[in-house]
Amino acid sequence: EPGGSYLAVVWEAGRTRHRGDYTDLDSRVMSLSVHRKLKSPGFGLDGLDLDVGARRETNAHGYTDLANRSAYLRVSADRRWAQVTWSLGAMLQRALFDGALLESMAARRDRYLMLDAAAEVSLGPGRTARLEVVSARNAANLAMFENRYRQVMATVALAW
Repeated sequence: EPGGSYLAVVWEAGRTRHRGDYTDLDSRVMSLSVHRKLKSPGFGLDGLDLDVGARRETNAHGYTDLANRSAYLRVSADRRWAQVTWSLGAMLQRALFDGALLESMAARRDRYLMLDAAAEVSLGPGRTARLEVVSARNAANLAMFENRYRQVMATVALAW
């Protein structure tokens, strides 16, 4: 589209394969996602990204506790101010597993939330510095799958 905006629809089908003792994790995966990037969408923003998708994974050996359906929504926005590009993003994901690991357990249900913020500055042609902070949490109906993830990254990119 004019101005760098775009709409992409991606359908993927594939297989995951593992070696040795991990072949029970082999699966078939299908996913559909829609990506929308808007340049200068208004509201004082320089860019707005919207992503939505759904995925179905079935275990190649029939293990229902490893088969799941999931869907996600991601929104991120950026704005250039004071010679820095500022970005904020959020992603929500929900996963529903087909069966339980043990008969005495419920089938796994996950709710995942990720928030991220970044600042990027140009250091000259083909050179940038970026600082990014990510915080994520998976809330599950089974405590063994609950987790938190926090990361701070500083990167310098050079193109030659």
